[in-house]
Amino acid sequence: MPSSAVTGYPSMTIKLCRLVFLATSVLLVRGPVAGETITLIPPGASGHYLKGTADPSPDDSAAWRQTSFNDSDWPTGIEPLFYGEPLAGTELPDMRGAYTSVYFRQEFEVSQPADLASLTLKVLSDDGFVAWINGQEVARFNVPEGELGPNATAITTFNEPLSAEEYTVENPGAVVRPGRNVLAIQGLNASLSNSSDFVLSPSLEATVDNTVPVVERILPTPGAVLRDLTAVEFYFSRPVQGVDAADLLVNDVPATELTEFAPGQFLFALPRLTAGTVSVRFRDDHGITDRASTPHPFGGGSWTFTVNPDAAGPGISINEFLADNEHSLRDEDGDKSDWLELFNSDTQATSLTGWWLTDDQDKPR
Repeated sequence: MPSSAVTGYPSMTIKLCRLVFLATSVLLVRGPVAGETITLIPPGASGHYLKGTADPSPDDSAAWRQTSFNDSDWPTGIEPLFYGEPLAGTELPDMRGAYTSVYFRQEFEVSQPADLASLTLKVLSDDGFVAWINGQEVARFNVPEGELGPNATAITTFNEPLSAEEYTVENPGAVVRPGRNVLAIQGLNASLSNSSDFVLSPSLEATVDNTVPVVERILPTPGAVLRDLTAVEFYFSRPVQGVDAADLLVNDVPATELTEFAPGQFLFALPRLTAGTVSVRFRDDHGITDRASTPHPFGGGSWTFTVNPDAAGPGISINEFLADNEHSLRDEDGDKSDWLELFNSDTQATSLTGWWLTDDQDKPR
Protein backbone atom coordinates (compact mmCIF):
# COMPACT_ATOMS: atom_id res chain seq x y z
CA MET A 1 0.00 0.00 0.00
CA PRO A 2 1.32 3.46 -0.77
CA SER A 3 1.96 5.80 2.13
CA SER A 4 1.56 9.55 2.09
CA ALA A 5 2.97 12.05 4.57
CA VAL A 6 0.53 14.79 5.44
CA THR A 7 1.84 18.19 4.37
CA GLY A 8 3.03 20.17 7.39
CA TYR A 9 3.02 17.08 9.60
CA PRO A 10 6.09 15.05 8.55
CA SER A 11 5.82 12.75 11.56
CA MET A 12 2.26 11.72 10.68
CA THR A 13 2.02 8.99 8.09
CA ILE A 14 -1.35 7.86 6.82
CA LYS A 15 -1.68 4.66 4.85
CA LEU A 16 -4.24 4.97 2.08
CA CYS A 17 -5.93 1.79 0.99
CA ARG A 18 -8.95 1.05 -1.13
CA LEU A 19 -12.37 1.47 0.39
CA VAL A 20 -14.11 -1.83 0.96
CA PHE A 21 -17.37 -1.76 -1.00
CA LEU A 22 -20.33 -3.28 0.79
CA ALA A 23 -23.67 -1.98 -0.45
CA THR A 24 -26.87 -2.21 1.51
CA SER A 25 -30.11 -3.87 0.64
CA VAL A 26 -33.44 -3.79 2.43
CA LEU A 27 -35.15 -7.17 2.24
CA LEU A 28 -38.63 -7.42 3.63
CA VAL A 29 -39.00 -11.10 4.47
CA ARG A 30 -42.06 -10.48 6.57
CA GLY A 31 -44.17 -12.72 8.70
CA PRO A 32 -46.94 -11.19 10.84
CA VAL A 33 -46.20 -7.47 11.12
CA ALA A 34 -49.03 -6.32 13.36
CA GLY A 35 -49.45 -7.36 16.97
CA GLU A 36 -52.63 -8.86 18.35
CA THR A 37 -54.80 -6.39 20.27
CA ILE A 38 -56.21 -7.68 23.54
CA THR A 39 -58.67 -5.95 25.86
CA LEU A 40 -57.53 -5.93 29.48
CA ILE A 41 -60.37 -3.78 30.83
CA PRO A 42 -63.37 -3.41 28.52
CA PRO A 43 -65.76 -0.44 28.57
CA GLY A 44 -68.54 -1.15 31.03
CA ALA A 45 -66.34 -3.31 33.26
CA SER A 46 -66.88 -3.49 37.00
CA GLY A 47 -64.65 -2.30 39.79
CA HIS A 48 -64.60 -1.06 43.35
CA TYR A 49 -65.34 2.62 43.91
CA LEU A 50 -65.36 5.03 46.82
CA LYS A 51 -67.06 8.39 47.05
CA GLY A 52 -64.61 11.17 47.84
CA THR A 53 -66.06 12.29 51.15
CA ALA A 54 -62.73 11.45 52.82
CA ASP A 55 -59.22 10.34 51.95
CA PRO A 56 -59.34 6.63 50.90
CA SER A 57 -56.06 5.89 52.72
CA PRO A 58 -55.43 8.68 55.25
CA ASP A 59 -52.24 7.18 56.70
CA ASP A 60 -50.65 7.00 53.25
CA SER A 61 -52.25 8.99 50.45
CA ALA A 62 -50.71 6.68 47.83
CA ALA A 63 -51.70 3.37 49.43
CA TRP A 64 -55.15 3.12 47.82
CA ARG A 65 -53.69 2.87 44.32
CA GLN A 66 -51.28 0.02 45.12
CA THR A 67 -52.00 -3.64 44.32
CA SER A 68 -51.66 -4.53 48.01
CA PHE A 69 -54.52 -2.24 49.07
CA ASN A 70 -57.61 -4.03 50.39
CA ASP A 71 -60.68 -2.57 48.69
CA SER A 72 -63.07 -5.35 49.69
CA ASP A 73 -65.21 -2.97 51.76
CA TRP A 74 -65.63 -0.55 48.83
CA PRO A 75 -68.90 -0.80 46.87
CA THR A 76 -68.81 -2.60 43.52
CA GLY A 77 -70.09 -0.82 40.44
CA ILE A 78 -69.90 -0.95 36.68
CA GLU A 79 -68.63 1.94 34.61
CA PRO A 80 -69.36 4.60 33.75
CA LEU A 81 -69.58 6.23 37.13
CA PHE A 82 -71.79 9.25 36.54
CA TYR A 83 -74.53 11.66 37.39
CA GLY A 84 -76.51 14.16 35.33
CA GLU A 85 -76.28 12.15 32.10
CA PRO A 86 -78.63 9.58 30.51
CA LEU A 87 -76.17 6.70 30.87
CA ALA A 88 -76.26 3.10 32.03
CA GLY A 89 -73.71 2.32 34.71
CA THR A 90 -73.26 3.33 38.33
CA GLU A 91 -75.15 6.53 39.08
CA LEU A 92 -73.94 8.86 41.83
CA PRO A 93 -77.06 10.94 42.54
CA ASP A 94 -75.62 12.42 45.74
CA MET A 95 -72.34 13.69 44.25
CA ARG A 96 -73.40 17.23 43.41
CA GLY A 97 -72.87 19.44 46.45
CA ALA A 98 -71.39 16.58 48.51
CA TYR A 99 -68.02 15.56 47.02
CA THR A 100 -65.84 16.34 43.97
CA SER A 101 -63.79 13.13 43.73
CA VAL A 102 -64.52 9.47 43.09
CA TYR A 103 -61.92 6.72 43.52
CA PHE A 104 -62.13 3.69 41.23
CA ARG A 105 -60.06 0.48 41.21
CA GLN A 106 -60.16 -2.23 38.54
CA GLU A 107 -58.07 -5.40 38.30
CA PHE A 108 -56.67 -7.06 35.18
CA GLU A 109 -54.40 -10.03 34.47
CA VAL A 110 -51.30 -10.24 32.26
CA SER A 111 -49.26 -13.44 32.05
CA GLN A 112 -46.25 -12.13 30.11
CA PRO A 113 -45.73 -8.35 30.44
CA ALA A 114 -42.53 -8.53 28.37
CA ASP A 115 -44.65 -9.46 25.34
CA LEU A 116 -46.65 -6.23 25.46
CA ALA A 117 -45.70 -4.08 22.50
CA SER A 118 -48.03 -1.24 23.53
CA LEU A 119 -50.51 -0.34 26.23
CA THR A 120 -53.30 2.20 25.70
CA LEU A 121 -55.55 3.69 28.34
CA LYS A 122 -58.83 5.15 27.06
CA VAL A 123 -60.82 7.38 29.39
CA LEU A 124 -64.13 9.15 28.97
CA SER A 125 -63.91 11.86 31.60
CA ASP A 126 -66.03 14.80 32.64
CA ASP A 127 -64.23 16.73 34.02
CA GLY A 128 -60.76 15.33 34.87
CA PHE A 129 -58.79 12.40 36.30
CA VAL A 130 -55.45 10.95 37.35
CA ALA A 131 -54.69 7.29 36.55
CA TRP A 132 -52.17 4.88 38.00
CA ILE A 133 -51.22 1.29 37.15
CA ASN A 134 -49.78 -0.60 40.11
CA GLY A 135 -49.17 2.73 41.84
CA GLN A 136 -47.30 4.32 38.93
CA GLU A 137 -48.95 7.36 37.37
CA VAL A 138 -49.69 6.80 33.68
CA ALA A 139 -52.08 9.62 32.72
CA ARG A 140 -53.43 12.93 33.99
CA PHE A 141 -56.10 15.12 32.39
CA ASN A 142 -57.48 18.56 33.25
CA VAL A 143 -56.35 18.50 36.87
CA PRO A 144 -53.61 20.34 38.81
CA GLU A 145 -50.13 18.88 39.21
CA GLY A 146 -49.10 17.01 42.32
CA GLU A 147 -50.97 14.98 44.89
CA LEU A 148 -54.71 15.68 44.87
CA GLY A 149 -56.85 15.32 47.97
CA PRO A 150 -60.48 14.24 47.98
CA ASN A 151 -61.66 17.87 47.84
CA ALA A 152 -59.59 18.75 44.76
CA THR A 153 -61.36 19.84 41.58
CA ALA A 154 -60.70 19.65 37.87
CA ILE A 155 -59.31 22.76 36.19
CA THR A 156 -62.24 23.51 33.90
CA THR A 157 -65.57 22.16 32.69
CA PHE A 158 -66.28 20.73 29.24
CA ASN A 159 -69.24 20.98 26.93
CA GLU A 160 -70.93 17.85 25.63
CA PRO A 161 -70.69 15.68 23.64
CA LEU A 162 -67.52 14.17 25.04
CA SER A 163 -65.38 11.39 23.59
CA ALA A 164 -62.88 9.05 25.16
CA GLU A 165 -59.26 10.20 24.96
CA GLU A 166 -56.37 7.78 24.44
CA TYR A 167 -53.19 7.78 26.51
CA THR A 168 -50.16 5.69 25.58
CA VAL A 169 -48.49 4.02 28.54
CA GLU A 170 -44.74 4.19 28.04
CA ASN A 171 -42.61 1.09 28.57
CA PRO A 172 -45.54 -1.20 29.39
CA GLY A 173 -43.32 -4.15 30.24
CA ALA A 174 -41.93 -2.19 33.19
CA VAL A 175 -45.32 -0.91 34.39
CA VAL A 176 -47.34 -4.12 34.17
CA ARG A 177 -46.51 -7.11 36.36
CA PRO A 178 -47.01 -10.83 35.73
CA GLY A 179 -50.39 -11.87 37.10
CA ARG A 180 -52.66 -9.45 38.96
CA ASN A 181 -52.52 -5.72 38.18
CA VAL A 182 -54.60 -2.74 39.33
CA LEU A 183 -55.75 0.32 37.42
CA ALA A 184 -56.60 3.04 39.94
CA ILE A 185 -58.28 6.29 38.90
CA GLN A 186 -59.26 9.39 40.80
CA GLY A 187 -62.01 11.14 38.86
CA LEU A 188 -62.65 14.81 39.61
CA ASN A 189 -65.45 17.25 38.94
CA ALA A 190 -64.76 20.92 38.22
CA SER A 191 -67.05 22.22 40.96
CA LEU A 192 -68.68 20.97 44.11
CA SER A 193 -72.09 22.53 43.44
CA ASN A 194 -72.01 24.25 40.05
CA SER A 195 -71.38 21.23 37.82
CA SER A 196 -74.40 19.64 36.20
CA ASP A 197 -72.78 16.28 35.49
CA PHE A 198 -69.87 13.89 36.05
CA VAL A 199 -68.60 10.94 34.00
CA LEU A 200 -65.72 8.50 34.48
CA SER A 201 -65.33 5.48 32.20
CA PRO A 202 -61.89 3.90 31.59
CA SER A 203 -60.81 0.99 29.41
CA LEU A 204 -57.42 -0.58 28.79
CA GLU A 205 -56.04 -2.28 25.67
CA ALA A 206 -52.69 -3.87 24.88
CA THR A 207 -50.94 -5.01 21.74
CA VAL A 208 -49.11 -8.32 22.07
CA ASP A 209 -45.92 -8.50 20.08
CA ASN A 210 -46.22 -11.49 17.73
CA THR A 211 -44.00 -10.15 14.96
CA VAL A 212 -41.36 -12.62 13.82
CA PRO A 213 -37.76 -11.47 13.32
CA VAL A 214 -36.76 -10.86 9.70
CA VAL A 215 -33.65 -9.86 7.79
CA GLU A 216 -33.87 -6.14 7.09
CA ARG A 217 -30.47 -5.54 5.48
CA ILE A 218 -27.65 -7.56 3.95
CA LEU A 219 -24.11 -6.49 3.07
CA PRO A 220 -23.11 -6.83 0.27
CA THR A 221 -26.37 -6.44 -1.59
CA PRO A 222 -27.79 -9.73 -2.91
CA GLY A 223 -27.48 -10.05 -6.66
CA ALA A 224 -24.25 -8.04 -6.73
CA VAL A 225 -21.32 -9.01 -8.97
CA LEU A 226 -18.20 -9.00 -6.80
CA ARG A 227 -14.52 -9.61 -7.37
CA ASP A 228 -14.39 -11.61 -4.16
CA LEU A 229 -16.79 -12.57 -1.39
CA THR A 230 -15.34 -13.45 1.99
CA ALA A 231 -18.12 -12.44 4.38
CA VAL A 232 -21.81 -11.55 4.47
CA GLU A 233 -23.36 -9.34 7.15
CA PHE A 234 -27.00 -9.65 8.25
CA TYR A 235 -29.08 -7.06 10.08
CA PHE A 236 -32.19 -8.49 11.76
CA SER A 237 -35.30 -6.46 12.52
CA ARG A 238 -34.89 -7.11 16.25
CA PRO A 239 -32.44 -8.73 18.68
CA VAL A 240 -32.17 -12.47 18.07
CA GLN A 241 -30.56 -15.44 19.80
CA GLY A 242 -29.42 -18.94 18.94
CA VAL A 243 -27.28 -17.86 15.97
CA ASP A 244 -24.38 -20.13 14.97
CA ALA A 245 -21.94 -19.92 12.08
CA ALA A 246 -23.21 -23.25 10.75
CA ASP A 247 -26.73 -21.82 10.44
CA LEU A 248 -25.69 -20.09 7.20
CA LEU A 249 -25.02 -22.35 4.22
CA VAL A 250 -22.89 -21.05 1.35
CA ASN A 251 -23.32 -23.31 -1.68
CA ASP A 252 -24.57 -25.81 0.96
CA VAL A 253 -21.32 -25.50 2.96
CA PRO A 254 -21.56 -23.96 6.47
CA ALA A 255 -20.05 -20.56 7.12
CA THR A 256 -16.71 -20.77 8.91
CA GLU A 257 -16.94 -18.06 11.57
CA LEU A 258 -19.50 -15.80 13.22
CA THR A 259 -18.99 -12.32 14.68
CA GLU A 260 -21.80 -10.63 16.61
CA PHE A 261 -21.60 -6.84 16.48
CA ALA A 262 -24.96 -6.35 18.20
CA PRO A 263 -27.88 -8.60 19.23
CA GLY A 264 -29.36 -8.22 15.75
CA GLN A 265 -26.21 -7.72 13.63
CA PHE A 266 -24.02 -10.67 12.59
CA LEU A 267 -21.06 -11.11 10.23
CA PHE A 268 -20.59 -14.59 8.74
CA ALA A 269 -17.14 -15.48 7.40
CA LEU A 270 -17.46 -17.64 4.29
CA PRO A 271 -15.45 -20.61 3.03
CA ARG A 272 -13.17 -19.96 0.06
CA LEU A 273 -15.23 -19.46 -3.08
CA THR A 274 -14.51 -19.92 -6.75
CA ALA A 275 -15.88 -17.80 -9.57
CA GLY A 276 -19.55 -18.22 -10.37
CA THR A 277 -22.93 -18.02 -8.67
CA VAL A 278 -22.92 -18.16 -4.88
CA SER A 279 -26.05 -19.31 -3.06
CA VAL A 280 -26.48 -18.20 0.54
CA ARG A 281 -29.30 -19.49 2.75
CA PHE A 282 -30.17 -20.28 6.35
CA ARG A 283 -30.51 -23.97 7.05
CA ASP A 284 -34.00 -25.27 7.75
CA ASP A 285 -33.16 -26.51 11.25
CA HIS A 286 -31.54 -23.31 12.52
CA GLY A 287 -32.43 -22.31 16.08
CA ILE A 288 -32.70 -18.56 15.55
CA THR A 289 -35.48 -16.81 17.49
CA ASP A 290 -36.13 -13.37 18.91
CA ARG A 291 -35.72 -12.72 22.63
CA ALA A 292 -39.37 -12.47 23.61
CA SER A 293 -40.50 -14.44 26.66
CA THR A 294 -42.32 -16.65 24.16
CA PRO A 295 -39.70 -16.66 21.37
CA HIS A 296 -40.76 -16.15 17.76
CA PRO A 297 -38.74 -18.18 15.22
CA PHE A 298 -36.89 -16.58 12.33
CA GLY A 299 -38.37 -17.62 8.99
CA GLY A 300 -35.06 -17.96 7.14
CA GLY A 301 -34.31 -16.89 3.59
CA SER A 302 -31.99 -17.41 0.62
CA TRP A 303 -29.99 -15.06 -1.61
CA THR A 304 -27.47 -15.22 -4.44
CA PHE A 305 -24.32 -13.35 -5.44
CA THR A 306 -21.92 -13.64 -8.37
CA VAL A 307 -18.16 -13.83 -7.91
CA ASN A 308 -16.16 -12.60 -10.93
CA PRO A 309 -12.49 -11.78 -10.28
CA ASP A 310 -12.40 -9.78 -13.52
CA ALA A 311 -15.40 -7.59 -12.68
CA ALA A 312 -14.82 -3.87 -12.96
CA GLY A 313 -14.70 -2.07 -9.63
CA PRO A 314 -16.26 1.30 -8.87
CA GLY A 315 -14.16 4.26 -9.98
CA ILE A 316 -13.96 5.83 -6.53
CA SER A 317 -10.67 7.10 -5.13
CA ILE A 318 -9.53 9.37 -2.31
CA ASN A 319 -8.75 12.67 -3.99
CA GLU A 320 -7.86 14.88 -1.03
CA PHE A 321 -7.91 14.80 2.76
CA LEU A 322 -7.38 17.21 5.63
CA ALA A 323 -6.23 15.70 8.92
CA ASP A 324 -6.27 18.87 11.05
CA ASN A 325 -9.10 21.16 10.05
CA GLU A 326 -8.81 24.67 11.51
CA HIS A 327 -9.62 27.03 8.64
CA SER A 328 -11.52 24.93 6.12
CA LEU A 329 -14.96 23.35 5.80
CA ARG A 330 -17.35 22.81 8.69
CA ASP A 331 -19.61 19.79 9.05
CA GLU A 332 -23.41 19.80 9.36
CA ASP A 333 -23.11 20.61 13.08
CA GLY A 334 -20.78 23.54 12.44
CA ASP A 335 -17.75 21.69 13.83
CA LYS A 336 -14.29 21.78 12.25
CA SER A 337 -14.05 18.05 11.63
CA ASP A 338 -11.30 16.34 9.66
CA TRP A 339 -12.48 15.43 6.17
CA LEU A 340 -11.57 13.69 2.95
CA GLU A 341 -12.69 14.15 -0.64
CA LEU A 342 -13.64 11.26 -2.92
CA PHE A 343 -13.40 11.33 -6.71
CA ASN A 344 -15.69 9.29 -8.98
CA SER A 345 -14.10 8.63 -12.37
CA ASP A 346 -17.19 6.82 -13.65
CA THR A 347 -19.80 8.51 -15.80
CA GLN A 348 -22.59 7.25 -13.52
CA ALA A 349 -23.29 8.10 -9.89
CA THR A 350 -22.10 5.49 -7.38
CA SER A 351 -23.88 4.92 -4.08
CA LEU A 352 -21.58 4.95 -1.05
CA THR A 353 -24.16 3.27 1.16
CA GLY A 354 -22.43 0.63 3.26
CA TRP A 355 -18.86 1.82 2.56
CA TRP A 356 -16.23 2.13 5.28
CA LEU A 357 -12.82 3.75 5.38
CA THR A 358 -10.01 1.55 6.67
CA ASP A 359 -6.23 1.63 6.97
CA ASP A 360 -5.99 -2.17 7.04
CA GLN A 361 -7.37 -4.22 4.16
CA ASP A 362 -7.50 -7.27 6.44
CA LYS A 363 -9.80 -5.38 8.82
CA PRO A 364 -12.37 -3.65 6.62
CA ARG A 365 -14.32 -2.27 9.59
